[in-house]
Amino acid sequence: MGIRTFLLVCAAPLLITGLANAQIWLEGFETDGEGTRYTSTPTGYGDTTSDENFWGRNGTTELTGPSGSYWYGGSDTDSSSEDPVSVTFSLGIAGYTNLTFSGLFAAADTTFEFGEYLRVSYSVDSGAYESLVAFERNDDSDLTDGTITLNPTFALVDRSITVSGSNLMLKIEVSTSSDAEIVGFDSLQITPEPMTLGLLAVGGLGLLRRRRS
Repeated sequence: MGIRTFLLVCAAPLLITGLANAQIWLEGFETDGEGTRYTSTPTGYGDTTSDENFWGRNGTTELTGPSGSYWYGGSDTDSSSEDPVSVTFSLGIAGYTNLTFSGLFAAADTTFEFGEYLRVSYSVDSGAYESLVAFERNDDSDLTDGTITLNPTFALVDRSITVSGSNLMLKIEVSTSSDAEIVGFDSLQITPEPMTLGLLAVGGLGLLRRRRS
């Protein structure tokens, strides 16, 4: 084994550890990304300083603990031209097969009605959307996925995605029926899982050895 290959082998674990915390994608909504980083349907509306009848970026303190000054969400969405309202994100995932989706999610301390929800789904290479996480109204009038019950303080939610493709579409849909029914999300991320990074590192080593042989 040559000295260059030896050094790369020794450095690979450190490289994988560092990359394990790397993000493929991050959306924190600190600036307006409509039409460039994401697409909302209908286009975001309402006042970003108000908690009444809105869909889009919001800077109020009705929901606490966002990652920055702004988060994304809505209230009374069934008064819009389309219900449910949605926002979609598109990102490249070529070379990855094991990903982790994470984000901060919250909902006002109020009474939600049956049929109201916040849902996250994904599609790979224009395929059918598959459910990733769904917060639905339960018998206690809260929004829950069965494990986490949303409250006014943003909470971390994460899910694994096993994919094979080039493009990942994420879609978040919201349906609520009053100004008090505020839901929000922030700091959405896609990160590679360590196994994927390990395979990429091994592939790099193999390529280096072929070039040297």
